[in-house]
Amino acid sequence: MITKRWLKITEKITRKQISNALLSNKAIYTISPSLFSRPDYWNENIKVLGYHERNKIISWQPNRELNDFLKKHNQILFITFGSMVNPEPEEKTKIIIEILEQNNIPAIINTASGGLTKPDKFDAKLIHFVSRIPYDWIFPKIYGVIHHGGSGTTHLALKYGCATMIIPHIIDQFVWNKIIDEMGVGPKGIRIDKITAKNLEPKILELVNNTSFKKNAEKVAGQMEKEDFREELYNSIVA
Repeated sequence: MITKRWLKITEKITRKQISNALLSNKAIYTISPSLFSRPDYWNENIKVLGYHERNKIISWQPNRELNDFLKKHNQILFITFGSMVNPEPEEKTKIIIEILEQNNIPAIINTASGGLTKPDKFDAKLIHFVSRIPYDWIFPKIYGVIHHGGSGTTHLALKYGCATMIIPHIIDQFVWNKIIDEMGVGPKGIRIDKITAKNLEPKILELVNNTSFKKNAEKVAGQMEKEDFREELYNSIVA
């Protein structure tokens, strides 16, 4: 009903109509049951039919600098806010870089849509910046991921067995943050507008040093690898 007002829809729509539509129409959640199992109380019209990844590498190729960085370091973190932006990208990046440099943690930072930025000065031996990179190429090569908590990034990080921490920005990202914490694949992250060097540093250190996060993520990856909902998804759509 809030969205109806926001969209300035003048047509009369009742709460009962909305409820009936949600409870009777076919709904398919393309999320992995390894991350979110279908509740028993859901009606039969609502299904959870797995995460379906598309190939994003296509013609992309890494440059020499990136390959050299990957060869030089172990236990690398990948940090990205994806399509999310925030009012203080320079400040957020500064906080993260200071933590990485003070603790000698190697990381690849993806500036993507501008939620993080590349500063003029940083330790280039420890930190490598990219602006565009296929996650399905980089995730199998790294230890852990710090990201905004989009459904796709959350699934991919776990599909490739990466210890994970979410810095939620909006909507469902807070739910995925809670799920990641409950699954034991990473620490519960801090919302983007609340991060400081003081509260974020122990979280990043926990992500890197608590080996159970990585082990649990690899177990989830094994479960996801066995999932194949293509036939059921097809039948649910065309039926």
